[in-house]
Amino acid sequence: KVFKTGDAARALPLFVHLGDMTNSPNVQLYVGYCQLELGHDRDAHQAFTRAVKLSLDPGSAKYGSTRDAAQAELVKLNLRLASLTISLVEMPAEFAVKLDGEIVDPSLLGSPLVVDPGLHRVEAEAKGSKPVARDVSLGAGGSKTVALLFEKATEVDVTLSQAKQSVPIRR
Repeated sequence: KVFKTGDAARALPLFVHLGDMTNSPNVQLYVGYCQLELGHDRDAHQAFTRAVKLSLDPGSAKYGSTRDAAQAELVKLNLRLASLTISLVEMPAEFAVKLDGEIVDPSLLGSPLVVDPGLHRVEAEAKGSKPVARDVSLGAGGSKTVALLFEKATEVDVTLSQAKQSVPIRR
């Protein structure tokens, strides 16, 4: 009733709570609709994607219309959003990757991440390597892949007297 009266802000937490309790594709569909109404396209994309996945579970044949509705919304959202795939050329033992200052779950590396169009900052650090950073610009509906290669950090122990000896002074 709350959603049908146009109050997506009040309906959203109710649907989220119900979704946590039931794991229903229909509820995820309405979470997505609420997120769309609130202008949260990325969150809506996530909810519609979850609705599709849940509707494909064994025993979920009755959710065909839910799946179709969620897929239709995803098609529209994919034209407004962008996709960024972050890959590591070599997988170090200890590393962290950030997208726009937020840590990216390592299990998501190599898979497309849904992002808003615009400029994004990819940063990565690995033990024993120099930090890597890339700025990536994406347009609506665009897709890019960023491959990061860590360069081994080298330490040079130079004393001040050695530095003076190696730099010729010109007058």
